[in-house]
Amino acid sequence: MDLAKVRAALEKEESMRQQNADLHLELENRTHALQQELSKTREREIRIMEDNKALLDKLVLLEKSSTSTELQYKALCAKYEQEVQAFQTEMERKTPSDQEDQVKSKLQTTH
Repeated sequence: MDLAKVRAALEKEESMRQQNADLHLELENRTHALQQELSKTREREIRIMEDNKALLDKLVLLEKSSTSTELQYKALCAKYEQEVQAFQTEMERKTPSDQEDQVKSKLQTTH
């Protein structure tokens, strides 16, 4: 009887050891899989950060270009307004026949 109890206890202990070994192996496999997933996630994060930096740099360049274009547009509008004003002032000073000659002259130079 004592031998049977000892044998049963040994079998139970061996079974528990095998279960522990199986659990340990499963945990090692899960740990390895999680480490691989973490590594891939870090690589993805690095790529995303690099892409984000490139996009931010491009945004800065586009904003600078937009500002420059807007300033050029405003300068051209101001120049146009000045020329229109100068033309109107000049037209007001001239006689009607002088105005016709100047309009004809301008039309000929533009065509």
